Amino acid sequence: MSTVKRQDEIGNLTLAVQSMASKLEQRTQKISHLAYHDALTDLPNRTRFIQHLQGTIKSYPATSFSVLFVDLDEFKVINDNYGHDSGDFLLMRLAEKLSTCAREITNDHPLTMISRIGGDEFLMLIPHLKTTEDVDALVKKIFLAVRSPILMENEELVVGGSIGIARYPQNGKTAEDLIKNADIAMYRAKADGKNTHKVFTPKMLKSVTHRANIERELRRSLADLQQFELWFQPLVCLKTGRIMGAESLVRWRHPVLGIVPPTDFIPIAEETAMILPLGQWLIERLCFQIQQWMPYFAHDFHVSINISSKQLYRQNLVEMFAFYMEKYHVPARTIRMEITESLLLQDEDEAERTLKEIRASGIEVWLDDFGTGYSSLSYLRRFTVDGIKIDQSFVRDIITDSKDQQLVQAMVAMANNLDLLVVAEGIETKEQANTLARIGCEIGQGYYFDKPMPVDDFVKKLINESESNVIEFKL
Repeated sequence: MSTVKRQDEIGNLTLAVQSMASKLEQRTQKISHLAYHDALTDLPNRTRFIQHLQGTIKSYPATSFSVLFVDLDEFKVINDNYGHDSGDFLLMRLAEKLSTCAREITNDHPLTMISRIGGDEFLMLIPHLKTTEDVDALVKKIFLAVRSPILMENEELVVGGSIGIARYPQNGKTAEDLIKNADIAMYRAKADGKNTHKVFTPKMLKSVTHRANIERELRRSLADLQQFELWFQPLVCLKTGRIMGAESLVRWRHPVLGIVPPTDFIPIAEETAMILPLGQWLIERLCFQIQQWMPYFAHDFHVSINISSKQLYRQNLVEMFAFYMEKYHVPARTIRMEITESLLLQDEDEAERTLKEIRASGIEVWLDDFGTGYSSLSYLRRFTVDGIKIDQSFVRDIITDSKDQQLVQAMVAMANNLDLLVVAEGIETKEQANTLARIGCEIGQGYYFDKPMPVDDFVKKLINESESNVIEFKL
């Protein structure tokens, strides 16, 4: 073989090796990029953000900066209504907005970083935020960017977000602590009504720790539902003082924590879907208790039960009530189901269908917390209900506030015209009860009559009234 030919072959081989090396390097770079960037938005991912945050803390320990945890509000609704492709498009547009906003705010500061860490959650590292005014100005600009309309399927969508902020070094000196505390602050922003921001405080950590403990114990308690009890608060005729029924209220008697307030565990049960097995047990327990009390009932005696949104939309309530009413030989007229307006908002068509079936079975449906929502009157027009419960916020100042008195009077008059019964909640004084009776409210509930009480105490009260036939509360 000639020297020239051999040199050509060596040259070709060298070029091939160089080409393969170049392609290998490109593939390596691509794999490395994918390992540290979000596939949808091409923003740095959580791993890269943590690396950057750790490097910033190590290299610039005296520099002040903040970690922002941004989470969209009600993003699931967009996915459900428009599909996941549209949801992805919205996330890409939002990533662009946040990136542009951050560059403008920090003048392309090298420490600035925006990261998508999954779903609709973003992390931002923003340097040089020394005062509350600096933080407020930053958040204002971010909200303006996030809330600017996005055109999607010929519609302009406006999304909201909740932002949690942890500042270095006040709120944490490690990447882990800063991200965790920003996350905690974000959840506090959501709990306070969403579409707002919160800066982390140590008190928030205590609250989160308490919540985590309650959630853990709540999960354990589902294996022993006997920790839960139904308590009952009387519903009293405002004209005669006779006990006409009761509202059933769940109480959790934990073997170590004692009585856990419903405000501590009901929201957690709702969010985690633990309300489903608990709610089924409560319906069965209610039917059992009504069976036990039947000898002491007047014909119109009834017991109400509160129904959550997950029960309404994810459990077959009609079949469940029918099964337990048959098992315990309980007539439907003895049960009232209480719902709130916020429950109806989630899926009006499904709610309307279910409520019609519930009422067709003979169970009455009542609208709870009436007057506190945005569309109470429109819901009375669309959804057929049997009664309303006027929220205690209107009853509280009914003696001293003429506007509240006029509003309650208007609610009662409207309900009477629609052939609906009315219960006033939160009655604490004789004067409130007298005023409500005078303006035509039929039934009252509140501490003036009795607090919620365990089963045995309520049974004694029923028996005493049945035996004495004495009006318990003379107004």
